[in-house]
Amino acid sequence: AYNRKLQAKYAKLAQECVRYEETETADAEIVLIAFGITARVAYSAVQDLRQRGVRAGLLRPQTLFPFPSARLKELASTVKRFVVAELNNGQMADDVALALNGRVPVTRLQWMGGMVPAAEEIAARTVAEARG
Repeated sequence: AYNRKLQAKYAKLAQECVRYEETETADAEIVLIAFGITARVAYSAVQDLRQRGVRAGLLRPQTLFPFPSARLKELASTVKRFVVAELNNGQMADDVALALNGRVPVTRLQWMGGMVPAAEEIAARTVAEARG
């Protein structure tokens, strides 16, 4: 009974408390996903990619629990690739891959040890990954 109560609570949170911000996702073929300081850098990378003619967008989760899985699934109907940029060992990329269940490729861009990437690096690696 307690587990059912918790599951109902989690389902309600997923409906009512998930928060995220989107930039340039309406026509995006590639969506970068980042949070924290990496999201600020990824935002600049999206602007750079747009100037180069790459239809890129950004989804910035504001809550990591509940995770914006439903929105990712919606975007997967039009997006060709998701690129997760994060300053850790891929924990958010795992969440993204889990939410998408193989529907769209997920590229992992990871930096650890206090290394913060430049927007140019994120943009360059995103283009390289998109080309295969």
